[in-house]
Amino acid sequence: MCTTDKSSDPEQESLCRFQWVLDHPRASPWFKEALRTALVGDPIQVLNEVEMLRELLRSRSETMVDRLYSLMKGENKNNS
Repeated sequence: MCTTDKSSDPEQESLCRFQWVLDHPRASPWFKEALRTALVGDPIQVLNEVEMLRELLRSRSETMVDRLYSLMKGENKNNS
């Protein structure tokens, strides 16, 4: 059982957090699989790849959100 006791083992607390996400019904399958893979992977490689993934996804997502926002602004301008 997982606790939030500050005196608990940090590794155990980390595993509890992983399990919480793995058990969460709204977490996506690809995210759950990434967590499962990270649990057994080399921690240095995992950290490096997390940073790469973060940068790649952030850049792409920001571009897509900006494009969507621009399209929405254009539609609102045409409806005025």
